[in-house]
Amino acid sequence: TYARGMDYIKRNTFSFGATKQKEIIKKILMDNFNLDEVKDWMKKAKQEFLDREFELSELVITQKVGKALESYKKLPPLHVRLAQEEGKKTGKKLIGTEIEYVVTNTLTGRMEGILARDFNGSYDKEYYWENKTLPLLTRVTEAVFGEIDFFPSQLSLFNL
Repeated sequence: TYARGMDYIKRNTFSFGATKQKEIIKKILMDNFNLDEVKDWMKKAKQEFLDREFELSELVITQKVGKALESYKKLPPLHVRLAQEEGKKTGKKLIGTEIEYVVTNTLTGRMEGILARDFNGSYDKEYYWENKTLPLLTRVTEAVFGEIDFFPSQLSLFNL
């Protein structure tokens, strides 16, 4: 099948999110899932996510440093902060370099992470659900069913 513009095709999409996006598209288009079936599937997808421990290869986010590190003044994005730290250590200019990293914490209000090569097994599971999985799924479901709150009582990731 041919698809264009979908997240699951993109090189840097979280693999679990990509797999689930492809799955929900198939469920809706090929299996004719109705809204109730989609709601049930979403709950199962979330539980599968929660039950799973991800490997480094699945968690790595790759972003390119697009401009000189010095040109980022106030609050540079995480990949730039990691590149700045690496630049201080190595003395290299990292403009144009792809930075591979894992998000480890977002609870402080400022995204934190580590370079992929320094991965110690710790990652922010809630970030990977809320930012790298759920949006991929809701982009598909909103196109078909409109805006649906699949997890209305959700105060945190672990509420089902």
